[in-house]
Amino acid sequence: MLKSFLRIKGLGMFADYTPPAGAVEFGVKSLIYGWNCPGKTMLLRLVSMLETKTFNPDIPLCLFTIATDAGRCLV
Repeated sequence: MLKSFLRIKGLGMFADYTPPAGAVEFGVKSLIYGWNCPGKTMLLRLVSMLETKTFNPDIPLCLFTIATDAGRCLV
């Protein structure tokens, strides 16, 4: 299970994202909300791409590192 994004680079609002100190990890169900245009849709497209293991043409080439519940980091 996805626990957190450790780094996202080159993805819209997440041009060079690293989580702030004290950031909370994702749970079994997590709610993502915010104002218009802060990157919610782009983030969910990235999560969907990870889930389906397919490339989404709406997402430009980007780099990301995630933490999983197995303790692994995937790039």
